[in-house]
Amino acid sequence: MNSKVKKMIDQSELVSFDIFDTLVSRMCKTPADVFTLVAQQYELPAEQFQTDRIQAENAAREEDRSGEIRLEDIYRHLEQRYPNASELMQAEIAMEYRVCYPNGEMTALFQYACENKTVVLTSDMYLSEPVIEKILENCRISGYRKLFLSSTLKKTKHAGDLFAHVLEACHKKPEQMLHIGDNLKSDYLIPKSKSIRAFRYVPPKKKLDSFCVPVLDAFLARKAPQEDSDFYHTFGYTVLGPAIYGYVSWIKDFLQKHDIQKVFFFAREGEFIKRAFDCIADQTFEGHYLYVSRRSLTVPAIATIHDVASFLKYRPIRDRVKVCDQIEKLGLKAADFSECSWCREETLQKTFGELQDAEKQAIIGSMFQKVQQQAKRELVLLKAYLRQEHVNQKFAVVDLGWNGSMQSALTDILSSSSEPFDMTGFFLAQRDEYYKYKDKIRNFGYLFNYGAVSPEENLLLNSGTSLLEFLFSASHGSTIQYAEKDGRICPVLDQYEFAEVYPIIRACQDGAIDFIHDFIGEFPDGAGIPCKQFFSPMYRVLQQPPQAVISHFGDICVSDMNETEIYLAEKCPVSAPKKWIRAFVNSGWKVAFLKRNLKTSHAMAMYSLLRKHFNG
Repeated sequence: MNSKVKKMIDQSELVSFDIFDTLVSRMCKTPADVFTLVAQQYELPAEQFQTDRIQAENAAREEDRSGEIRLEDIYRHLEQRYPNASELMQAEIAMEYRVCYPNGEMTALFQYACENKTVVLTSDMYLSEPVIEKILENCRISGYRKLFLSSTLKKTKHAGDLFAHVLEACHKKPEQMLHIGDNLKSDYLIPKSKSIRAFRYVPPKKKLDSFCVPVLDAFLARKAPQEDSDFYHTFGYTVLGPAIYGYVSWIKDFLQKHDIQKVFFFAREGEFIKRAFDCIADQTFEGHYLYVSRRSLTVPAIATIHDVASFLKYRPIRDRVKVCDQIEKLGLKAADFSECSWCREETLQKTFGELQDAEKQAIIGSMFQKVQQQAKRELVLLKAYLRQEHVNQKFAVVDLGWNGSMQSALTDILSSSSEPFDMTGFFLAQRDEYYKYKDKIRNFGYLFNYGAVSPEENLLLNSGTSLLEFLFSASHGSTIQYAEKDGRICPVLDQYEFAEVYPIIRACQDGAIDFIHDFIGEFPDGAGIPCKQFFSPMYRVLQQPPQAVISHFGDICVSDMNETEIYLAEKCPVSAPKKWIRAFVNSGWKVAFLKRNLKTSHAMAMYSLLRKHFNG
């Protein structure tokens, strides 16, 4: 289509574009859905108001057959039934600003025409010229010579006299003009009858079940940074921003519903979550950043248990971690086990997964007592830190996810003290691993809780967590344990592993925060969009990652659950099958890995098949 219409543009001196459903689209099934959104805003019966609004427009047209009516004419017919008709009219205008977005396919042609031709906009519309100009500005449509509106000129495309006015005003002959629009009669048949060349644009059918996500998409189309802006900031604005806004909005709603004022955000992902939460929270909430980690909580919690089975419940042993590294992470040294027969360099350099069962059990058994002793020392300082931060009474904890192990360990630690507590956990999502803690802890997932999940959710759990963890990363290293300094208990932090790529993380997060500020500035009430639907842009990226996203994130190195360095989606030639398979299994974002290396548009389907054969 583009080549055909471009040729027609090249052969014309004056090019006229229709506006609505051509250059500008509404994120609604029909224009009447705008009336429903207005009704919802004012808590009016939506169906009744939509009917009344349509009837008022018909009445206004019956009253004035001379040309196009104005919005004021329509609302004059609503004044008797709706005393606040003028306010509702302004609300409709504001809603038009919100739901209108640029149609990329046609705006590209518009820009092409603007390069060498005189371009005008011609529309049958009841909205006033200032309103239309504002909509065009919001949609970043500029460069046209003049705006010809039926509501201003009292002439219409439908009757044909508006086209005659355009030709006269532009000093052109009919054969020198091309008009482009979507309406069969007004934009094609009528101009053709006037010897004006015409091209009919057929918009794709809208398959929308609600206005919710469409309103978000329209907002992003209008407000997102331009393509030549910083990639990571733009990604943060358009993808990470809606995701984190939906998450913290859901947290806020839940806290209000259950009368919870005190909230602790678990380090490290909680640093970014708290930053986003602070954008929307009011003074009723006490938000605190808590320096904790899986290691700083689970090791002290071992002091509260009495057998090896309970010890293993805290998952202190990881199959892909070397024995020597695991010992160090538990706060001990290899020299502490010098009397053990297994304590030799060959064994220390092996991963637990490489050990024979008998050897593994021997190591774990000898570890248990020493780890308990270390755990008791760490527990004293951890409890002091929790008292210092007032982790007691009724409070919530917030983290990214996924298994509930940190909340479980914190529950064991607080339960060993005499102070009462009532803790509720909030997470982006929960794996089925959470199920084993369900009788001990109370928490909720924003996207989903443990149990059956949809294909999209399954994708997130098995392919998207590494990307999310990277995007939510904090500006500091992980908490190892605690130490007393100047009368306070302070966290002892590990070396920060993301120092080199932190500017990328920060740019994404800054973009997300900018989105939140812009969105709540326009939609203080959230536009009536269910919180979960704000994650839609992220789901789309996880399912069908654009090549630009893959190229910018694929070579980033992250750490998995076993604290092994892995790439999100590194480039790996298929010509080396063994290397390729290893890279796929170790990839942090497998769908992106497949799309990058196989150049396939069916990466999601292929990933589903490969999961049956690899431990992905």
